Amino acid sequence: MPLSKGERLGSYVVLGPIDSGGMGEVYRGQDTRLDREVAIKILSEEFASHPDRLRWFERESKTLATLSHPNILAIFDVGTQGNVPYLVTELLHGQTLRECCRDGALPRRPVVEYGTQIAKGLAAAHSKNVVHCDLKPENIFITDDNQLKILDFGLARPVSWMVADDAPNAITITAVPSTFTPAKITIQRGVTTELVFKNTEGVHAVESADLGIPKTILSPNKDVTINVTPTKDGTFVLRCEVICGPDHNTMALTVTVEG
Repeated sequence: MPLSKGERLGSYVVLGPIDSGGMGEVYRGQDTRLDREVAIKILSEEFASHPDRLRWFERESKTLATLSHPNILAIFDVGTQGNVPYLVTELLHGQTLRECCRDGALPRRPVVEYGTQIAKGLAAAHSKNVVHCDLKPENIFITDDNQLKILDFGLARPVSWMVADDAPNAITITAVPSTFTPAKITIQRGVTTELVFKNTEGVHAVESADLGIPKTILSPNKDVTINVTPTKDGTFVLRCEVICGPDHNTMALTVTVEG
């Protein structure tokens, strides 16, 4: 349900709408504790009641909280009022890069300036092992004082899987989604190997017909162990279903079997 002027979310008072989309709405608000204007992002009722979408929203909050850079939107607070989860960020005045380009190509000087600021913001994110994954003109904001801000880290993901051989015939996989550096593991033919999935937020399920692994639902709150006993050599794919915002995508974990 859209919020009205004067409604409160914690210590924040809604002043008016800024934007809306399929996932929710963004409002201009007043921080009554620090006496400053802020932006308040809330999830729609439909998405707030969906566990996968709620995890997407929580992931954006946590990702932004790890990043502090002049070219990345700053997060101030996160909370829930009743059944309404909300995210509070700095309030920006200006326009998106898409809006800047609506009258044609930009001159060379601002292109260089904006490109440099984008690179600096992304480098700061990458230094924290975070990849944006949805960089586009709509998610680049140019403030009135020509400061560039990267927005919407809802689809951001850690850069890589982490794989560790904890013990003989036991492999621990930190199953966080990535499209840039798919992990590769090697196991022995005819030997039962434990694949232990940890921290599976974002990865909904795994399966591999070649390895005899039926579709297995993963839990973000506990480790999931899958025993696999391959019967032939080769390179196979363990398919992973990844939840990214409102979408479900697939990615691969490459498994090499050796005799």
